[in-house]
Amino acid sequence: MAQFTINTPITTPGPTIDVDGVALGTHRYQLVVEDDSGNQSQAAVAVVTVAPPTFVVPVGPSPVALDHDPAANEVWVVNSGAPPTPGSVSVVSIATRAEIARIRVGTAPAEIALTPAAATAAERKLALVTNPGENNVSVIDMRTHTLVSTIQVGLRPLGVDISPDGRFGYVVNSTGAAAPFGTLSVIDMNSLTVVRSLGLGLNPTRVQFSATGKEAYVNNSGDGTVSVIAVPAHQLSAVVKVGGAQTSSPRQVVTAAQGFPVWTVNPGTKTASTIDANHAAQDFDARIAAECIAAASAGRPVFCVGPNDPALAVLDGTTAPARMIRIPGNGGSTASLAVVPGDRVLLAASTAQNLLSLVDIRTLALLVSVPTPQGPVRVIATADGKFGCVTCQAGNALIVLVL
Repeated sequence: MAQFTINTPITTPGPTIDVDGVALGTHRYQLVVEDDSGNQSQAAVAVVTVAPPTFVVPVGPSPVALDHDPAANEVWVVNSGAPPTPGSVSVVSIATRAEIARIRVGTAPAEIALTPAAATAAERKLALVTNPGENNVSVIDMRTHTLVSTIQVGLRPLGVDISPDGRFGYVVNSTGAAAPFGTLSVIDMNSLTVVRSLGLGLNPTRVQFSATGKEAYVNNSGDGTVSVIAVPAHQLSAVVKVGGAQTSSPRQVVTAAQGFPVWTVNPGTKTASTIDANHAAQDFDARIAAECIAAASAGRPVFCVGPNDPALAVLDGTTAPARMIRIPGNGGSTASLAVVPGDRVLLAASTAQNLLSLVDIRTLALLVSVPTPQGPVRVIATADGKFGCVTCQAGNALIVLVL
């Protein structure tokens, strides 16, 4: 097979050439034929776009959140439902490319967390699903795909995460306008009981454990702060102001593989912020009102995107302004981002345009944009870096890309 180098001609004895192993993206080839007398034909130009293979799996009505179980190679999808159909969780096998179970949970469930595959302290592997309308959490046995318990927590639970050792589940209760100060419910994953409740800031939405499991972080979107919880004492150790104003409205927290830096994105002030090991914050100009953020494993670079912005913002944690990357479909659509393990590719889902774009993290170049079923709303990459998974809310489907 021919090995191509950009702008370097290749000569072959015959009029055809075989091409193999072409990388993702759009490639432009120019073919010129020369006879024995040295006469050359006009150049024939061929543009070839290489996209990853995909398969689509029908799931329940209105799929939103999702998580991946690397041990079983299953994707767990939260279906928020559509009246009169209640909420459910679809379990999709990547190996068989099919839904293998559907478990009923509460009305309009919001988020899901799975016991990490590497959790050694867990008696069994469980999934937690938040049900804001019933103020409870559904507990599902990941081996049998059955509902094993329902745990009452605080008012209007939204975000949920499970500690890396599998011992504790943290649930963020946003409470709502009547009681805007949120709470955190701590669930013992062995006894399946709430063992502690902590006060949070205004209108919290998500919680994220650090990779080390020593801390957890909650974005308080109503007062411009991030709550830091010490684990396993389950104590509030710091409240960090981010974004430079109470109106910064932090929306999402991501952590580096080694724990720090911790990043948050603040659409209210068009900033992104880092939090260091001493809980000191530094704010950076993101240039857009970003609501979603994803980070490479070392915590740099980070990628930010907002619902009405025509480009991705890229920050490297220095004082340099954010670099902007234009990709199809970002203007006027809610987006979701995920970095593929190994820091090779960024996945960016654009809801209104029904596209999933792949960006090369090293060169920051757009590789390819793949059409999806209607309404892609959340994207993740599997832990082995082999697949990207996207829930398509209006299309009632999960799309899986082979990376």
